[in-house]
Parts: sequence; C-alpha cells; structure tokens
Amino acid sequence: MSAQQSIASDQVSSKRSGIYRPLRVLPLIELAVLAIMLVAPLALNGRPELITLITNIVILSLLAISFDLCWGFSGIMTFGQALFFGVPGYVTALVGRDLGVSQIWLTLPLAMIVGLLFAFIVALFLLLGRRPTPIFIALGTLTGSYAAERLVSGWQYVGAGNGLSAIKLLQIGSYEFVEGTEFYSLACIALLVVYLGARALVRSQLGLVLAGMRQNEERLDFFGYRIQVFKVLVFSLGGMISGLAGALYSYHQGFIGPGNMGPGLSTEAVIYCLLGGAGTLIGPVIGTAVIEVLTYVLADIASIRQFWPVFLGLLLLGPFCSSQAVFLAWPSAPESGSARMVYAAKAYGSRTEPDGTAGGHFTHQDIRSAPRSRRNRFCRARRHLPRSHRAQWFGQEYAAQDNRRRTRSDQRHHPIRWHRHHRGSPVRTRARRIESQVPDHLGIP
Repeated sequence: MSAQQSIASDQVSSKRSGIYRPLRVLPLIELAVLAIMLVAPLALNGRPELITLITNIVILSLLAISFDLCWGFSGIMTFGQALFFGVPGYVTALVGRDLGVSQIWLTLPLAMIVGLLFAFIVALFLLLGRRPTPIFIALGTLTGSYAAERLVSGWQYVGAGNGLSAIKLLQIGSYEFVEGTEFYSLACIALLVVYLGARALVRSQLGLVLAGMRQNEERLDFFGYRIQVFKVLVFSLGGMISGLAGALYSYHQGFIGPGNMGPGLSTEAVIYCLLGGAGTLIGPVIGTAVIEVLTYVLADIASIRQFWPVFLGLLLLGPFCSSQAVFLAWPSAPESGSARMVYAAKAYGSRTEPDGTAGGHFTHQDIRSAPRSRRNRFCRARRHLPRSHRAQWFGQEYAAQDNRRRTRSDQRHHPIRWHRHHRGSPVRTRARRIESQVPDHLGIP
C-alpha cells in the first residue's frame, strides 16, 4: 500500500473513531440559529400562539444551557436543575404579589442572586468535603428537587398545589412587557447574553480546567487544582442562569407551580441537552426547540391527543438509541481542543518528498533539521495527543521514544530508587524505613 493510501486510511479511521470531525461547522450552526431567532417573529406575526411557543423555547433554552455547563463541560450530573429554576420563579412572584415590585432592574438580578446562592448552598452539601461520586450528586439533586416540590405542594402561603397565578407584568419604568413580540425580544436578548458569556467561559483558562476536570479528575488533582472548588463554582453559575430562566418563565406564563421545580422539568432539561448534543452550548438550544415543537404538534392532533406523550417518547427513543448526540455529534469542549491538536498533528506529522509524493511520517532527524518555530509547533501538537494515537500520526519511532522516555522518568522519580542513589542524603534512614515497608511481591530491584 502506498503512502497516500496509508494517509487516506488514517483519515478514514480517524473519522470513524470520532476524532476527525468538522468542528468549523459549529459557528455556522450558531449563525443559522441566530438568523432563525431574528426572522421568526416576523414570519409568525399573525400567529400569537406561535410567538408564545417560541418565547417559551427561548426561556427553556436558558435552563438547558445551565445544565450543559454542569454536565456537558464539567461532568457534574445533576437531576435537580429545575430546583434552581422554580425557587427564583416563586421569589419573583412573591415579590410582585406582596411588595408590588416587578421592575426588571430589581427582579431579574434578584432571581439570579437567589439561584446563585441556592445552588451554592446545595453544592456545599453535595460537592465539598469528601470527594462525592457522580451517582451521589445525581441522586442528591434529584432528592432535593422532589423534596422541594412536595414542600411547595402543601404550603398554602405559596398557593400549595395550585401554584401562584396572576403575577404582575414585568416592567421597565412605566413600560410593561406583555406577552408577544416584546417579551420574545427580551428573552432573546437574555439568551444571547448568557450564550456569549458561557461561550467565553468554556474557551477561557477556566474552561480548560473544567475540560480536564471532566476528562480526568485524578490527574488534575495531582497537578494541584482544587477540583471541588471549581465544581462548586460552575454549579453555582448554572444555578444563576436557571434562576434567570425561572424569573422570565413566571413573568411570561403568569404562573409558577410545584411542577416547575420538580424532577419532571429536571428530566426534560437532561433530554434537551442529550438530544441536541452535550458540550456544544448550541445543541441544547436545538434540542429544546425540537422537543417543544414536537410537543405542540402532537398535542394538537385530535386522534392521538389522549396519549401523545407515548408517540413523543417513541420518536425520541430511536435517535437516542442510534447516536450519543443526535443533532450535533461534535465532541464537547474538553475533546475539541484535542481534536484541534490532531489536525495540527496531521499537518506537521506528514512530509512530502522532493517529487511531490507523500513520504509518510516525519522522522526524528527531519524534526531536528526543521526551523525552530516549526519544530516547536510540532512538539506541542505531539504532546497534546493521546498516547494511543501518537503511533498512528507520528509513526512507531515516536511511540517507542515516548515509551522509553516514560520508563526512564518512572525509574528516575521512583522514591525508593531515588533514595538508593543518594546514600549520603539526610533521608537515608527514612529511605531504609520505606524499603522495609515495601512488600516483596512488588519486585523492586
């Protein structure tokens, strides 16, 4: 097989393994979604019920993005995201009912602060202290969501099972945001600000920490990062975004009830994220739109009106069984950086012969004779690749060289071997004590 066929087969196997992916298409999808959001109110101007539907989609997309930050980018599986959605919604409704305040500059920041503080309190119990398991966090948030729903259902001050209705309209000065194009514009502005902020977050240095935390917590902990502190931080930020969504939802619907903070809505947020694609930010928005539109269409069909949720479940079951991410099968932010380094590795990891034919992988002598800038880029790309893929893109020579280097490093930094080679050091007695405690079956020479 020729060198060109070998490189082509490597690209095909990379595509099949999920590493070679068209990440540059993602910004185009973001622009397409933005264009649809701008055109939708103009196209649906004569259908107020559809304007209400797309406004609801935009608000629930905020909840889906908050869950995507927790799970898609940080690996924190939470089944209680609706808890930070419903509590701020109730707070804004009570402030409007008891205090008569519904000004946007007061109620929306209040809802965000309530969601932030409430998520922080929950994170103190679930995330700090001893390192919790993912199932413990998932069940803990699910239990909190269910307990809050049961508590509100029996509390007459907040309407009990009937919830709170007749909520005051959201105001800015004397202007009131009524249901329709005005409220849709406000919700779109909130979604755009939150999306851009989340996008900047996951592409920052903090986003790299979250990426490493999702992929390998032990390695990040070894480097000295306080994993639990970063988890509390991103969990609290997710609660703040959910609080904003809850306040907008209560003002838009004019109602907030126990079901808006229970496990049902929390599960819907998980499905939104899974359907669109976790770790993409735009994927949960698309997943929310698809599920809400299907719900609206199926519930309006008279022949299946009584059991339309069964049809919705069957429609969603097929895509979930066929793919991990239905619409956007791109890797999450932790993997996208590695994927970009793979592209760099492919660019610097294949050379061309003088006659123009592909010559396979670079050799060690080729790298030494290359310019310093090119050599540095090549080395950075090689370091960021998984060890299992280095032989594929750089040849067996570099794979063997990495294995030899790793073996020498392990021997050099082995604590007992290090103390044996430093007999005159003050820690010689401690080294002997360590050697006496090592079992014989380890076979340390």
